[in-house]
Amino acid sequence: MTKIKEILDIVLPFLTAVTGWAVGTQKNRVELVKLRAEADGSVIQNAERVLAYYKTIIDDLDSRLADARKQILNLERELNNLKSKINENDNSSCEPDTL
Repeated sequence: MTKIKEILDIVLPFLTAVTGWAVGTQKNRVELVKLRAEADGSVIQNAERVLAYYKTIIDDLDSRLADARKQILNLERELNNLKSKINENDNSSCEPDTL
């Protein structure tokens, strides 16, 4: 009986330690999976914020480009009008005066 008690005194703590280690390892794996999922979620949220920021910038640049194109067209029209007036003045000044 004492030999059985001695064996149990050695085996039971060993089995308890192994069982605790196995349960702890599984718990750590589950926590690691949760942490990775949270990290992935954070990365996705950050990417969405960055995309929204760049979309705002691109939309602003698009409207600025449209305004610049309108301004260029207006300036081209004005330039063409001025050229026409210069040509009209040149043509009228080249005509002989009739007196």
